[in-house]
Amino acid sequence: MIINLFIQNDKYKFNYNNIKKYTDVTLLIVSLMTTINLYLDYNYSLNITLLKYYLFFETFIIPWDRKDLIFHHITTISIINYIQYYDIDMITNFYSTKQLLLTEISSIFLSINSLIKEFNILHMFGIRQMLQQISMISFILTFIKYRIYDYYNNVIVNDYFYESIKSNDSNFQYISKYSLTYALFG
Repeated sequence: MIINLFIQNDKYKFNYNNIKKYTDVTLLIVSLMTTINLYLDYNYSLNITLLKYYLFFETFIIPWDRKDLIFHHITTISIINYIQYYDIDMITNFYSTKQLLLTEISSIFLSINSLIKEFNILHMFGIRQMLQQISMISFILTFIKYRIYDYYNNVIVNDYFYESIKSNDSNFQYISKYSLTYALFG
């Protein structure tokens, strides 16, 4: 974990297993807020900022062996920074932001699945395994729908998406928007 690099005393270093349930609950809250915001088509500025800081703080506590997740978080933060740096208007032109936020829907089921594993009381009732299976199937289906199919069709091959996040014709902006969206898709 990155945060442990800044802590000198081994006694105070973080153990990811001790804080995983808190990150899962936070992910569930952020994902639910994002989904509600998507449904209501409300101003995405607050949601983008919340997501950015959640990803930023979670990046510091992700174990080193999860390099794919660290890369995913850094890429997502970079896309959010791109939107904020180039002052993309998220009120009148919210198409691009909405397409990126739709990917968060599958995170609801990912966090629920992790939380089900944590709660032993469900094991006593014999429904834990069934709920885990339903949650995992829901995650896989929403992952395929929103993070692969919709992201590919509504972002990767959609020229309107790239036009909606353009503020000038600089080469740096052109390279940034394409490389970040393709990196997140990868």
